[in-house]
Amino acid sequence: MALLPLLVISTLLLFCPYLLFSFPVLSAEEIRSVADKSDYTLFNPTPVEQMREYQPDRPDVTEGPHTVDAGHFAVETAILNYTCNPIGVPDPDRPQHQIVVGETNFRVGVLNNMELQLVFQPFAWQKFKTGIDMHEEQSGFGDTRIRAKTNLWGNDKGDTAMALLPWIGLPTNRVGEGNNKFTGGLIVPFALEAPHDFTIGMMTEFDAINNASGEGHHLEWTNSITVSHRLFIEKLEGFLEIASNNSFDNGSPWVASVDMGLLYKVNKNLVFDIGANIGVTPDADDLSAFIGFARRF
Repeated sequence: MALLPLLVISTLLLFCPYLLFSFPVLSAEEIRSVADKSDYTLFNPTPVEQMREYQPDRPDVTEGPHTVDAGHFAVETAILNYTCNPIGVPDPDRPQHQIVVGETNFRVGVLNNMELQLVFQPFAWQKFKTGIDMHEEQSGFGDTRIRAKTNLWGNDKGDTAMALLPWIGLPTNRVGEGNNKFTGGLIVPFALEAPHDFTIGMMTEFDAINNASGEGHHLEWTNSITVSHRLFIEKLEGFLEIASNNSFDNGSPWVASVDMGLLYKVNKNLVFDIGANIGVTPDADDLSAFIGFARRF
């Protein structure tokens, strides 16, 4: 219960900027420059010289509100994600070890302020402790999601940006949350350029996830806030994040984590990342480490 005040404060920090900055602040010249790009589409790509700065959606939990320019695409991949829960008692709902290889978000810009995404896990492996000296393993194709992000403002100009990101999960998985049934939800990401070159990202998410019993769905509510800043050299950036999840399935715990990582921007179209998510509540994953990259084309 000592973490309760921290989680309450993080939730308040998440929603205050929505109230304070819930409108775009653009000059007339900026509005005209944004409108000039409205004619670009998937089949009429944005010229390279007019493309905005690339904003990957990985590696933190918090999604970004910016979209890929029309007619361009990005591939954002977790090369390896390893999750560890060295628990001493059997827990059929919580793997002791989990490895996901090649989880990828394929993003394509269809309009200046809209993109489509395909998120999939080509291979996932889990190991559960089912009894004393007894284990069970699962492996196979993981979750697949189709998502559509629409930027509401701030895509090209302004100190704030906000988007809507609905998604639907397809019943493709042998391992993971989908349980071979449809799932879905809505993500609302927000970003703010703060003083001294800090960037603050926030997100709230409402999802319909299958019940542990296999019958029906329940609501899950996820909130996160992340702060990033350049470190030491121009191309290196670090982030620190707090994320929490409330599941309204019967008996499901409230889980929260503190996440951190580094991003190295090789150039304006290629970013490598490495980091870890550390569970801070008893039922959160103890440690999840990852390495990946994001590439815009």
